[in-house]
Amino acid sequence: MTTGEDPRPRMAPGATAAWTALSASVWRAAAPELLELARMRIAMLLRDPGAVERRPQGAPRLSDDKMASLADWPTSPLFSDTERVALAFTERFVIDVAGIGDADRGSLIAALPADQVGGFVIGLYVFDYERRTELAITRLFDVKAAPADPGGGAADAEVGQVFNDVMKTIARLDELDPVTTELVRLRGARQHNCRVCQSTRSVQAISGGADESMFDKIDWYETTDLSERHKVALRLTDAVITQPTEITPELVTQVRRYFDPAEVVEIVFDISRNSAQKVAVALAADQAHVTEGVEYYDLDEDGEVLFGQAAPVGV
Repeated sequence: MTTGEDPRPRMAPGATAAWTALSASVWRAAAPELLELARMRIAMLLRDPGAVERRPQGAPRLSDDKMASLADWPTSPLFSDTERVALAFTERFVIDVAGIGDADRGSLIAALPADQVGGFVIGLYVFDYERRTELAITRLFDVKAAPADPGGGAADAEVGQVFNDVMKTIARLDELDPVTTELVRLRGARQHNCRVCQSTRSVQAISGGADESMFDKIDWYETTDLSERHKVALRLTDAVITQPTEITPELVTQVRRYFDPAEVVEIVFDISRNSAQKVAVALAADQAHVTEGVEYYDLDEDGEVLFGQAAPVGV
């Protein structure tokens, strides 16, 4: 795990290619200048100055004055009312997506053309998790230089379809056991307060030995009898979805002790896939499918989520 090279293209080529295609397609989903402002602000919030300096293919060049004033967007006269609304939404999306309220959504909907609202929010997710994922990989694998921002690929593809392709491609990764995968998923769901994600349970995880008593330990996992392997996976999850620049050498050592490189790549990709829930939470489209109890789900061979499955034997 200390090769100094990004392991994703070698260990998860399909997921890497799908993510690159999504990164390219997002620039057609909303006004490019608004997306570029959001991308740069996200890089600043996640303490990644190199990403601020790199301009990916498809992104417009903004004025030096506007770039220099980006941290002061609430008061700087260089920013329009629409840009201020978009940047306010961006900051809340990155820092506290569960805190986005109806007033925030209403302001964004009023500021943007109706056919760009969803694309803009998907763009926030893409920029958010490009940074988080690459910052994590850099630390976990001793990658000396941050991976280049992707360009090319499916720039002409419709962003919603490419988004779905990413979700299915990552779901097909199978190096990690289903119990750890489900614990990581549920930890993210609770951190982001995604209602539908919290209300679902993996058939494969339960068949692999997980149960509600195990899931109940996720919120205070450090003081429970969960295995150290599971605790390390949850520590990494927390670090990626809060501030990946604070992944400590101690945590890196723990991750390397309990997981092989392919499993680590899958955990990081899983966190990015799970965190697509931020799009639904931001748009208040995360309603649970059940009004009480939980709903069981499985995955088909293509990585499509199959909701409404029968409860596993013994449940």
